[in-house]
Amino acid sequence: MKKRDRTPVVLAICAMVAFVAIGDTGRSIASSQGDGAAKACETDDRMHDFGTIISGDSIEHVFRISNTSSKTLTIQRVLPSCSCVQVGSTCPTEIPPQSVGEFPVKIDTARLSGEFHVKIVVQLESEEPIICIVKGDIIPAYPESICLGRFKRGESSEKIIVIRSRDPQFKIVDMKYDRASLTVSRVPEQDGEGGFVLSVIPCETLSLGALVSELVIRTTDAEQPDKVVRIEGYVLQDVEADPDRVFLGTLKENERRVKSIRLYSPYGHKVTIIESKMSANFISCDVIDKEGDGLSQDIDLTINGVPETKGNYVAEEVSFLVEANKSKRWIRIAVFALK
Repeated sequence: MKKRDRTPVVLAICAMVAFVAIGDTGRSIASSQGDGAAKACETDDRMHDFGTIISGDSIEHVFRISNTSSKTLTIQRVLPSCSCVQVGSTCPTEIPPQSVGEFPVKIDTARLSGEFHVKIVVQLESEEPIICIVKGDIIPAYPESICLGRFKRGESSEKIIVIRSRDPQFKIVDMKYDRASLTVSRVPEQDGEGGFVLSVIPCETLSLGALVSELVIRTTDAEQPDKVVRIEGYVLQDVEADPDRVFLGTLKENERRVKSIRLYSPYGHKVTIIESKMSANFISCDVIDKEGDGLSQDIDLTINGVPETKGNYVAEEVSFLVEANKSKRWIRIAVFALK
């Protein structure tokens, strides 16, 4: 009788035994790892989002760390990544087994603006550190300054500002400003939760040139009743220069370079150049009335090589005495270059 070869069966049984053994070993390893640092402590949340915050608000949060192990957790130190975060003095130095430690943190919002993202590292003895995060978006209670930009006299240049407070009893009591320059009014239909909306519009009778004014808003805020907003802008004059300053880049020795400048009237007046002055003899100007209607004057500003006596930085000025709308004024254009 022929013997049957049992080798395949023996090999199959050995493979099954090895698979079971490996599986048990894997479960044993996983179990031993589960008793380590990964399971020693847990937090109810690793990140707290404060959302939108008004600058100056006092905000706090308490992180809670649970010790789920059978040994005491020792806290070495708690380190925030920004000095704007203060860690409470009541933070524990140890967390007993099966207990919870509380870590209060406070944010100084007056030192921040816009979006913030701060890490708080809790360093443990013989364990991996725990990293908690606080974040939010800080908006100002009111703008300290606003810019109306450049605009023509009589042109609408409205700017909207918002005065915010968490106090439900907060109100605007009075507003003081130069009524010959500005018109400031409430926009109640745009008022939102915790904020009052104001419209700032320059008057049509403004003087030409730079506008610098101030808006004082008297409120019921006990700590800072007066909110002072600086208002800046520029009312275009009868004649303007485009550009009003010239940078010629880096010039080689004896290099000649030409730059075009345009003198024009934003109000459509005829522009006449009466006189011109150059602060250096290596600068010259050619006036060209390209449009032919006299409403603007185009100038080719030419640098005819910078002398060796000049340093590495050239700062000169060209000036034009112009007339438009029966008024005269000097327009000064700064000229810069590198050598």
